[in-house]
Amino acid sequence: MLIPPIGYEKWECGFGKEDGAIPHLLMKADAHGKVCRLCKFKGRTTARGSYKQTRFKCRECDVSLCRMPCFLEYHSETGIPAASVLWHC
Repeated sequence: MLIPPIGYEKWECGFGKEDGAIPHLLMKADAHGKVCRLCKFKGRTTARGSYKQTRFKCRECDVSLCRMPCFLEYHSETGIPAASVLWHC
C-alpha cells in the first residue's frame, strides 16, 4: 500500500540526488503538534477519535510523522532504502 504523495517532487525525495543516499532524518518540527501523515492515512486515532498529533517530521520529505512506528514505516512503504533512513533526536 503506497501513501499518496503531497506533491511529485516530495515523492521523489532522496532519489536522483548525487548517489541517492540523502539521509532522511527525523527532526523536531518548528510548528506545534501537526497531524501525523501516516496515522491519518491509516486511520489511527486517539481514544477520543482525533488524529494523532506529532512534533516530529522527516527533514528531506518534509512530512509530519510520529517517532514510532510511523517514521520507519512511511519510508519503507514509499520505497526509500532503509540504509538512507537515520534518526536525529
